[in-house]
Amino acid sequence: MISAKNITVTIGARKILDDVTFDAAAGKVTAIVGPNGSGKTTLLRAITDEIAHSGTVAINGTDTVTMSSAALSTVRAVLPQSGTVAFPFTVLELVRLGLTAGRSVADLRMLDHLPHAALKRVGLDGFEGQLIQGLSGGERQRAQLARVLVQVWEPVLDGTPRWLFLDEPVSALDIGHQLVVMNIARAFAKAGGGVVAVMHDLNLTSMFADHVTLLHDGQVRVSGAPDVVFNDTDLSACYGCPLRTNTAPTSTAPWILPQSAILTPEAIQ
Repeated sequence: MISAKNITVTIGARKILDDVTFDAAAGKVTAIVGPNGSGKTTLLRAITDEIAHSGTVAINGTDTVTMSSAALSTVRAVLPQSGTVAFPFTVLELVRLGLTAGRSVADLRMLDHLPHAALKRVGLDGFEGQLIQGLSGGERQRAQLARVLVQVWEPVLDGTPRWLFLDEPVSALDIGHQLVVMNIARAFAKAGGGVVAVMHDLNLTSMFADHVTLLHDGQVRVSGAPDVVFNDTDLSACYGCPLRTNTAPTSTAPWILPQSAILTPEAIQ
């Protein structure tokens, strides 16, 4: 599991996270939610040791400060909220970067089919030769997801669960591709891996997450199953507006929820 204890992050004079404890279990999708500025991305970046913090983080029982970069790269992959590709890589070249993490040259030869399989999984089959800069925002996001999938393609390796850390993985996607990506995350967890995802869409979170941590002002407001966390009192307090769960709109304007979508088997795989 992931076990982060007493995580505090201070930037300048501002305390972004204040003594946060966070756990995530393998075999489950764990979502981090909360309003803008609540510390969601900061918590993810602290857990993945991208920013300085106090407190401890352990992955599968091992303190991350004792692990080399190569060891960490074999057990977890991180999809940032946004990333700029400075060089004119093709889509295939970008995805192959994930293949090199912690692997030998011999491994690379044996696993050269994985980038193609990952691109097919995210719906970018046939995009291999296109330049990353020529893709739409949503296509670039899915190409980056394919890169991190290649890094930890097998959710469990030698009996040890591997981890996907996803920072707003569906922010640039239409509803159909949002469901595709979230089904990929759920399948990874179902196969024994662990997923930690920063999410904004509470409906998608409720639909796919097994466990939810709701942050507010750099602290954990409540943590638990979606039906525990998503209640009128805590959501209204955190988001600063009156929110009602499981209540249909009173207006005649149409409304659409992802729970009503039906995906083909090909899209779910």
